[in-house]
Amino acid sequence: MGANQEHGEKSESFADGQKHDVLSNLDRISLLRNQEEPSKQTSSKIVELPHLEHNSGKHAAPDAMVRLPENFDPNKPINLVIYNHGFYDSAKSSFYGANLDEQMKSAPPNTILVSPEWQSRPAAKSSDEGGLSAPGAFKGMLEDIFKRIPELDGKSLDDVAKISIISHSAGYTPAMSEIYDNGLEGKISSVTLLDSLYNGTGFDKWLKDNIRELNSGEKQFSNIFLHSRNKGTELCSKYEAARLEKMLADAGLPKTSLLEDYSHEQQVLGADDFRKHSIIFKESAATHSDKTPHMSLPNLYVGEIERAASQRDNNATLSGGTVDSSPEHLERNPWLNIQIDDEGAEHRHW
Repeated sequence: MGANQEHGEKSESFADGQKHDVLSNLDRISLLRNQEEPSKQTSSKIVELPHLEHNSGKHAAPDAMVRLPENFDPNKPINLVIYNHGFYDSAKSSFYGANLDEQMKSAPPNTILVSPEWQSRPAAKSSDEGGLSAPGAFKGMLEDIFKRIPELDGKSLDDVAKISIISHSAGYTPAMSEIYDNGLEGKISSVTLLDSLYNGTGFDKWLKDNIRELNSGEKQFSNIFLHSRNKGTELCSKYEAARLEKMLADAGLPKTSLLEDYSHEQQVLGADDFRKHSIIFKESAATHSDKTPHMSLPNLYVGEIERAASQRDNNATLSGGTVDSSPEHLERNPWLNIQIDDEGAEHRHW
C-alpha cells in the first residue's frame, strides 16, 4: 500500500469520529505535554455581579455578567472575551438572549466571558456610560471582577494573555473606551463589530496601529453589518474597508488576509472563514429564529468567531509548543487531524 493511500484511509477514519489514531500520532511527534495529574473536571459557571466599585451607575441590574469556562485552570494563561450589548438590552438580558453560555463552549480553553453593564440606565436608548466613561474605569471593573470571583483569587490582569472585544449595535461606544482609555491596548488581539460601526472612523487608529499583526493573523478584525442599501452601518463599513485596504497598501502588505463579502447577505460565515481570513467585512441579512437581522447577529456569529479562535490556538500550539492531547480537548476540537507518513513527517489537516 502506498503512503498516499494509507493517508487517505486515516482521513476517512478520522472523519468517522475515531480519535484513537490522532492520539497515537500525537505520541509519535515531538509535541509533548507537561506531565501532570489530570485536574478535576468542572462545569461552566455563570456569575451575576452587582455593586462593583467601578460601574456605570446605580441601578438594579447586575454591573457585569461573567462566565467561567468548563475546567477553568487559574494556573494557566487567561483569555478574556468582552461582550458589549446594544440599546434596549442589558448585560443580563443580552447574555441570555444571545445564548452566550452555549456559544462560549466553542471558545479556547480558559476563556472567561465578561459582559459589562456599560449603560448608566440599562436597556435605555442612551450611550451614556456613566462612571465607566472615565479613563481607567473599565480596567477597574475588570480588577473588581477578579477580586469578587473566588476562582480568580490572587489573579490579576497580568495573568490575562489576550482580550477579545465584541460589540453589538450601540456597544461600539464602550468598545472604543475599552480599547483606547484603559491601558489595555497591548492585550487586545481581536475586535468584532456586529452591525456596530456608527462612528465611521472610530476604530481606525486601532486598525492602523495593528495593521501588520492583522495581516499576519496574529490579530483579527471582523465587521459584520446589516444590508441597508448603502446607508448607516453599511455605508460606514464599506468606507472603513476602503481605508483598511489603503492601510495595507501603504504598509506594503498584500490583501490575502482580507475577505469582503457583499453579495451573499443570507449566507452566514463559519469558523473556517474566520480562521482563514484575519480581516473580514461581511454584509448580512440572515436571521436567527424569529429575530430581526440586526438582533440575530450575536446569535449567528459569537460561537463561530470563538470556534475559529480555538482553531487558531490549536494551530499555534502545534507550530511552536505543547499540545493538549486529552480526549476532552479532541472531542471539542474535531478539526485537529494530524497524520504521520512512513518517514515520520507530520501532516496537519484543518
